[in-house]
Amino acid sequence: MQITIKDKKITYTLQRKNRKTISIKITNKGEVVISAPLHISDEKINEVIEKKSNWILLKLEEFSLREPLKENTFLDERKLKFLGEKYNLSLFDTFNSNIEIIFDSKNFKIYVPKSIKENKEDYIKAALVSWYRNRAEKIFTEKVKSYAEKLKVYPKRIVIKDQKTKWGSCSSKGNINFNFRVIMAPENIVDYLVVHELCHLVHMNHSSNFWNLVKSILPNYKEAEEWLKINGINLNI
Repeated sequence: MQITIKDKKITYTLQRKNRKTISIKITNKGEVVISAPLHISDEKINEVIEKKSNWILLKLEEFSLREPLKENTFLDERKLKFLGEKYNLSLFDTFNSNIEIIFDSKNFKIYVPKSIKENKEDYIKAALVSWYRNRAEKIFTEKVKSYAEKLKVYPKRIVIKDQKTKWGSCSSKGNINFNFRVIMAPENIVDYLVVHELCHLVHMNHSSNFWNLVKSILPNYKEAEEWLKINGINLNI
C-alpha cells in the first residue's frame, strides 16, 4: 500500500492482527510495516502514519545512508565480527575431513579440507554459523544467569536461533530465544538484549513499567536500542 507524506510516496505493508493498537516498524531491509487491529479503518491507519511521518522519514533516511551489505563479506574482507571487534580471517588447507575453526582472541583461522572442491564458501559459512551459535549459547547463558539474579526472574529455557528479523523473544511459558548474530555486536548490546527479554518475564508488553524496569538495570538502554536499530543489518556473516 502507499501513502504520500510531505510529497514523498511511502510504500508500506499492512498486517491486520488481533491487537488493540497500531504499531509502525522499519525492518532491517528498510521496509515500513504497519500492524493494526482487525477492524480499524484505513483512514484511521493513515491518520496515525501521518502523525508519525517525521519519525518514519527520519528512519528511512538513516537506512538509505547505511553502507550496503556485501555478500560473503567474511571472505571478501577477510574479517569476522565478534563482540564488537573485527578480527582477521585466514584460510588454510587441511587433509582432515572436517572444517576446523580456531579463534585465539586475535585472529580467526579456518582449516578447510582439500577434499572440498565445490561450494567451499557455503561449507565455510555453515561452519561459522555453528561456531557462533556455540559461542552465543555460552555467552547468553552466563549473562542470563547474572541478570536474572538481579531481576529475581527464572527463565525456563534459553534457545539460540538463526533468525532474520528478530534479535530475541520471550514466550508466556518463560522460554527466551536469542539470535546468535547479536554476539557480533559490542558486549553492551548483548547485555541490553538479555535484560530486555528477561524483563518480559515480569511485563509481557512494552508498557512504561516494562521500560522503567529495563532502565533500572541499564540506565543507558536507549543508546543500545538505537545502535541495534541502525547497525543490526550489518550483523551477518
